[in-house]
Amino acid sequence: MNKIPTGCFDLTTSDLIDLEIKRQSNEKNCYIQNKNTQDFITTFILDKNTRTLLTCEVTFYPSSKTSKYVPRLIFKRKNLNFEEKQEKETENYYFNKAETCETFWKFIGFLKSFKDIVDTGDFEKKFSVSSVEFIDEFAKQDIGKQKNVVRQLMDKLQQNDKQDNGFKTIQSLLDDGTITSDDIVNTGYRKAQLNIFDRLLKEEGYIQEYKKTEKSILTLINEFEKKHQKTISEKSKDEITWQYFFNKNPWIFGYGLDYRFQNILQKEFSASDTDASGKGQVNTDFLIGDNNFTTFVEIKKPETDIFDDKNRSGSWKFSKDLTYAVSQILEQKARGEIKIETTRNLSLSNGEYLKQHSYDSKCILIFGNLEKEILDYNETKRDILKKTFELYRRNSRNIEILTYDELYCRAEHICKSNNKKVC
Repeated sequence: MNKIPTGCFDLTTSDLIDLEIKRQSNEKNCYIQNKNTQDFITTFILDKNTRTLLTCEVTFYPSSKTSKYVPRLIFKRKNLNFEEKQEKETENYYFNKAETCETFWKFIGFLKSFKDIVDTGDFEKKFSVSSVEFIDEFAKQDIGKQKNVVRQLMDKLQQNDKQDNGFKTIQSLLDDGTITSDDIVNTGYRKAQLNIFDRLLKEEGYIQEYKKTEKSILTLINEFEKKHQKTISEKSKDEITWQYFFNKNPWIFGYGLDYRFQNILQKEFSASDTDASGKGQVNTDFLIGDNNFTTFVEIKKPETDIFDDKNRSGSWKFSKDLTYAVSQILEQKARGEIKIETTRNLSLSNGEYLKQHSYDSKCILIFGNLEKEILDYNETKRDILKKTFELYRRNSRNIEILTYDELYCRAEHICKSNNKKVC
């Protein structure tokens, strides 16, 4: 394939987290922009093979019913030189693999995520997407089995309706505004990300697979090495991977932290400037905040040990990694508060000014996996370890130390739709 032209974004190799939708300054329309390159994006590559590309061209026009903008999608088959192929007036475009179907719906989810700007209306009623793998498998069945599959689906829908939790119930809730299609998309997305969170914590080697799947992680690693002019360790690469995952899922930070909603304001916030030699810059992984005040977040790996050797008097010695991480985030807080409160019009990466204040800001340290670390001890020792850790946390003023297993429980609680106990 030739070089991708300006204004085109390859969804098969790049991540939608790099894009945002913004209103024009005169508010007559909106546009999609790459946050890294500042390019305006109008065309997306949904699928490609050795000969052709399937693209989706996106334009917006003002809605006649709301103050939002309605997307218009035009699908085109092009050759590898990005020249349009002559198609029939009405054309069915087939996705050659299930992953492409998933890519398409991720793109639709991206449009829906900017619900304050974009009006997707009754999109689901106008577009139908099927994977070729499913169609081919269905086509291989004889007519009797095909009818049986359809009958089972219809019976299931009817059964659900009788149980008052099926298709008709969902449709009525959508119609009266009790839930929206965005709610359904967000719930599905969060549950999928919760599964990734679980695999990252428990499945050995999955973090390496995740790095390969999420192409933007490699870009972040390369940018970090270029900026610092050195090759970083696998431990540092894993920390960057976790930073990427949390940046992609700000909803995990958003609830349960002091019972205020907190959103990510800035990734890799520079808490201080460099010294005279160009060194000594202090950075924190995330700067988050509610509507008024900031919080500093530092992320370490879940494999990092919380404890070291046993100590006297029924307590336990903490690891050097933990005590260093605490001193590190305190330094970030001290430097960051000075910078935020003394710098006028401190700009963020999204182009906006930081409006929140930093008065004795809270710090959040994501560190270790408590349940996994104490798993092999007997009950008495587990109680001592838990007590020691909890006493330390409660006496750490303005520092909330969260373990990965605790953060996972919070995320699972957000995703659960019933009152069953989680974790």
